[in-house]
Amino acid sequence: MMSLRGWEDLQGHRTGSVWVTDGRRGTVVAGWPTATETCGTDPAQQTNCPVPRVAAGPDGRLLVIVSVEPDGSAQGTFAVRAFGRDGRLRFESHLRYTTIAVPDRVIDSMRTIGTAPGLPADRIRYWRDATFRTFYPPFTDVFIGQDDRTWIRLGPGRDSVDYLILDQRGRSVGTVTVPASSTIEAADATRFWATTRDEDGIESVARYRLR
Repeated sequence: MMSLRGWEDLQGHRTGSVWVTDGRRGTVVAGWPTATETCGTDPAQQTNCPVPRVAAGPDGRLLVIVSVEPDGSAQGTFAVRAFGRDGRLRFESHLRYTTIAVPDRVIDSMRTIGTAPGLPADRIRYWRDATFRTFYPPFTDVFIGQDDRTWIRLGPGRDSVDYLILDQRGRSVGTVTVPASSTIEAADATRFWATTRDEDGIESVARYRLR
């Protein structure tokens, strides 16, 4: 993800929401719910929770926030909001997605790990009775390209993963699919750069051309 150059994030403002301010002007630009507001404090509920994601453009002129509604009122959709440094909303898009269920075997595996012999009795009791999220989050990351287009890493992906591309007005203009072991780090109007980690943990960088 691109670094938040030129921005400051403040914790604890307005009941725990994270607010971004323009460091030069000292004015609040935008806010989004914290992971705690979205996911709660229950460890089991934090697993596979759609944690809000934020990214700033390479030159710091644009901020994008991707989130679901904390109260679940818009289930099956997530919101993408882009703000300029002046605090004005550049676009707001609500995108539908198909929910993907967490397999029972995955939940059983998490419960088995949490109730392994030798662990404290209260911990075993908690994980034995815990309620897990039954759907994967619709997105896992976001970054802004050199051309101010928004790239959202969708989830989950077993062998491959999709990146949804939004133009400067928040409209979907395409999808790029890469291996699940790859992460797109940067992009412009015609190319993108991705890192890939092999079985030995060695990371490589490759450049690709958009079609």
